[in-house]
Amino acid sequence: MNDDRGSEKRKEAVFTRRGLRLGARLSIPFVLGTLVPALAVGALSAKKGLGLFDTLAMSALVFGAAAQLAALDIWQNPWTPGGILLVAAVTAIVNFRIALETASLRPHIGRLPGRLVYPSLLTVTDASWLVAIRHFSTGGRDAGVLAGAGLALLGFWVLLTLPGYLLGTLIDDPKTYGLDLVMPAMFIGMIVPMWKGRADLVGWGIAGLVSIATAHLVEGHWYIVAGAIAGSLAGAYAEESRP
Repeated sequence: MNDDRGSEKRKEAVFTRRGLRLGARLSIPFVLGTLVPALAVGALSAKKGLGLFDTLAMSALVFGAAAQLAALDIWQNPWTPGGILLVAAVTAIVNFRIALETASLRPHIGRLPGRLVYPSLLTVTDASWLVAIRHFSTGGRDAGVLAGAGLALLGFWVLLTLPGYLLGTLIDDPKTYGLDLVMPAMFIGMIVPMWKGRADLVGWGIAGLVSIATAHLVEGHWYIVAGAIAGSLAGAYAEESRP
């Protein structure tokens, strides 16, 4: 009995400065992957009329390539209540996966004090989550890895947004350089590794069809919300029906 308790105690998570440094170092390979999206966010922000401070503040506070690109794609000037609701709904749906990722970390960091856990969760991205989950799955127990990776990526993200913004002030039409294709390419890159079999085509196909139909029938960008909800429901049903 005592041996079991000792073993369980050794597996409890810790939070150290060494873990912070390790997380920052392990996040370096992911920095290159943020280069193009960060430049695109900066450039598109400039074209949408945002100031430099506004752009950097958005990158620091939102810290999400897909969410920021989606928001900029449907950016309005002037804003309407419906436009604000649309942006909120789109970004919430785009980032819902982060809620699932952080939930998967609970067995590893759930017993740590909230003053350590909650600030760490604010910096979670797909990359920092992957760094942390690899660390925990190989026997690591230092939650500082999660925070270190998140903080390092946040710093690079804000820093790389700056040259993108300066570049955007010199570009007349972002489409000339294919910046309008960054968001679709990013989402395609996100869903391809999730492929599990032909059953996944049900959710993906329905999401696409509903989005196209909504785009033709409803004015604005509500097709993003409609497609996401329809695809999620269809995918959940297909998953339940999977042998």
